[in-house]
Amino acid sequence: MASLDASKLQSHAELLLEAIGGILERRPQSLEPVLPRYYKVLGRCCQNAGPTWKSPDLLRSAVVAPLARDHATSTPSPVLLPSSGAACLGTTTDGSLGTFAQTAYREFAFSFLSQSNLTWFQDNIGSFANSVDMDLLSNAITVSSPEEPKTPESQSAFLWLLAHFIALHKAKKLQTLHSRYLRTLYLLLCISSNQIREYFVSGSRGSSGDREADDIAQEILPPYVSDSLISLNEKDEISGLLERFTT
Repeated sequence: MASLDASKLQSHAELLLEAIGGILERRPQSLEPVLPRYYKVLGRCCQNAGPTWKSPDLLRSAVVAPLARDHATSTPSPVLLPSSGAACLGTTTDGSLGTFAQTAYREFAFSFLSQSNLTWFQDNIGSFANSVDMDLLSNAITVSSPEEPKTPESQSAFLWLLAHFIALHKAKKLQTLHSRYLRTLYLLLCISSNQIREYFVSGSRGSSGDREADDIAQEILPPYVSDSLISLNEKDEISGLLERFTT
């Protein structure tokens, strides 16, 4: 009975995604007022989608379709604050962000990438990365002027945003590190530095014998977040970062 219910839910979700896909194809701007909730729902789909998901391309398309450059308009769109779950992560600083695509990138960052355990997205991140413009994503984050999160929920959301941002960039396998990505990475790391330091210091204090603080941090942080942060220790990444900011 449980499997039947799950099957029905999946079927309903796929029908909904098909309908939304049609709207995005014909009148994408009509979805702008509900983009925060739209990306929250897609996040839950990625959290619950398993090997039996029958239409993976449908879910992937639903996530990346609003990010398409051809959805941009010349008329500035009304500014939408991030949804309540991520509102503390960032607020807009000017009257408008401009195009529908820019609004979509902001909600993709603060309403989707800030969600925890997006397992299906993480397992297939390469197919998503091909459709994500890292410059537009970086700009959407920096323009929103995120501040240091204060509550446990917002702190967790910010760490997941940082981890997914790092993972998306690595999945694109770019030959060069773009300045916008580096500035945004620097901003995110600075804002979350106290929180990250607290995790790693706590791990170091709780370690015993010869166990490294990084190993302990993996037990405190979600493994995906920890792995993304530790990946920044790779020589090429650090060398590129230092080179950009010292030349």
